[in-house]
Amino acid sequence: MCTICSTILINFGIKHEELDCPLRKSQYCSICAQYGHLTKGCPQKKKRLLFIKDNEITIKEFLSKHNITYKKNYRHLLHNYAQINHMRIVYML
Repeated sequence: MCTICSTILINFGIKHEELDCPLRKSQYCSICAQYGHLTKGCPQKKKRLLFIKDNEITIKEFLSKHNITYKKNYRHLLHNYAQINHMRIVYML
């Protein structure tokens, strides 16, 4: 048993390493949207979330507000903006 689940899954009889831990694999992080760790232990914790409505008008207004010109591919420009500013986009309905 590994150090991750030894205190929680006391009677878990399958020997495994920390990389193969079933408890670790079940942990989900809402910052980087990956399994393997919790939000409090995220290596990308400094990454901010960009909440935006998922419609064309809102995205275009956001880009205009940040002085980003667009003709086409406005969604691609939004992703570039988020990447440069170390943000992750969360689309809202």
